[in-house]
Amino acid sequence: MLRTTLELTAANAELHGARFQYAAIPITYPTAAPFDFHAETVRSLFRYGYECAQSSQLWIPYDEAKGRLVSR
Repeated sequence: MLRTTLELTAANAELHGARFQYAAIPITYPTAAPFDFHAETVRSLFRYGYECAQSSQLWIPYDEAKGRLVSR
């Protein structure tokens, strides 16, 4: 899904009083290739997701994400 589509969906949900959250793999996450499905690559990604969840970084509220995008 395109970032613009996510942003529009989140804004629309917010206008209707709904809470919209999504997770994405950060650009800074080191990957060999976007379609590398080797076991070790996927294991590393799942480990990263688990660590993010443990530190409450898995879900980012739309307002916070929007602020991050604006500040770039």
